[in-house]
Amino acid sequence: MSLRKKRGRTPHEGYRLAGARAISEILGLPREPPPADRRAKWTRGALVAVLVLASLDLSRAIVVSAVRAARGVGVGGSYQGFMAAALRAGLASAHSCRAAVERRCLEATTRATRIRGFVPFAVDGTRVSLPRTRANLRAHGGVSRETSEPQALLVALVHATLRAPFRWRLGSARLGERALLLGMLDGLPADALLVMDAGFGGLGFLSELDRRGIRFVVRGSRLTPVAGARGRSYLWPRGLAAGGRPLEVRLVRLGGMDVLTNVLDPRRLTDRDVALAYRRRWSAEVCWRELKQTMRAGRMRTRLPGHAEVEAEGAMLAHAVVALLGARGRMRAGGRADERSAARVVEALQDPTLRLPELLAACAVPRDLRKRRGRRHDPTWPRKKAHESPGRVSARRATQEEIARCLCVA
Repeated sequence: MSLRKKRGRTPHEGYRLAGARAISEILGLPREPPPADRRAKWTRGALVAVLVLASLDLSRAIVVSAVRAARGVGVGGSYQGFMAAALRAGLASAHSCRAAVERRCLEATTRATRIRGFVPFAVDGTRVSLPRTRANLRAHGGVSRETSEPQALLVALVHATLRAPFRWRLGSARLGERALLLGMLDGLPADALLVMDAGFGGLGFLSELDRRGIRFVVRGSRLTPVAGARGRSYLWPRGLAAGGRPLEVRLVRLGGMDVLTNVLDPRRLTDRDVALAYRRRWSAEVCWRELKQTMRAGRMRTRLPGHAEVEAEGAMLAHAVVALLGARGRMRAGGRADERSAARVVEALQDPTLRLPELLAACAVPRDLRKRRGRRHDPTWPRKKAHESPGRVSARRATQEEIARCLCVA
């Protein structure tokens, strides 16, 4: 069927959105009949579709035209009704779309995208700003200081090879990244390998991951107490004398930094594999840059905390669609998934004149692979933040009493 409409005064009215078909296929949006209740104007599939389209098109022109074209088939006409329907549905359809995103990521995972059989997931968090309203200040205010603007914390598991969001959670910045991460590890693939920076290096947190059977690679810091005993390394708790329990890890020195992993067998994961996995942790930073810069989703626009969760859900689903479309296009063209261009995919989804084959071809266009030769930052920047390096791990030799305690624990 042709995507062109015979009548239409503007490009948005003269074409049906080809990207809607691609979005529906990735997120698994079903074709639902109109609600039986005449007072209910929104179906769950329409809720998710409008969420994703609104995140991809800041001008809202495509959303308005899509809503007008779909009027009467499970789509309402007001923002207030949309938010009320989204909160009433409990975002159940969005959760099913999350499961679809996870399936698409695992389906696109090939042998070339693994590291010694492991699927690397980069873990990181970022803060998103909220409007300064009384409701947002009560829920998310006073994170760094009393006068700071409301900020929520968004933590995500990013498929490190595809550079696509796999799982995510929005919560209060007061909770911290570790607490939000622990809440979304159930049902993780058995061959998952979490790659984290030094902020996730706490002994209690890593011990909980090891207890759940989750493999990890984490950067150590000068605050990481490591004791060596008989050729082995242990994360040593300060309260060991009061009943603490050490965690056996493998210490890998990579240039000027130290990395810890609970994959103890070097034949299962070599030092070179550990270095490769930690380099791919940068995909999480790329993910946040695409979300905040390319898609302009670094600041929520809703005035209520509950609505911010709905808006963030739409932004992350839209980013997953962009990442998976670009990764698929590059892999079909014979390239690597990390060569995709998020900006080009967003432009293609925003263009209502593209037919579906043209849209898929545009998603296969690689990003600019040129590398910077000069300085990255301007040295004359007036308020440049001084980032302090985590440093090397404070390793020491275990005492005889500690060795005996380790043998008892083992």
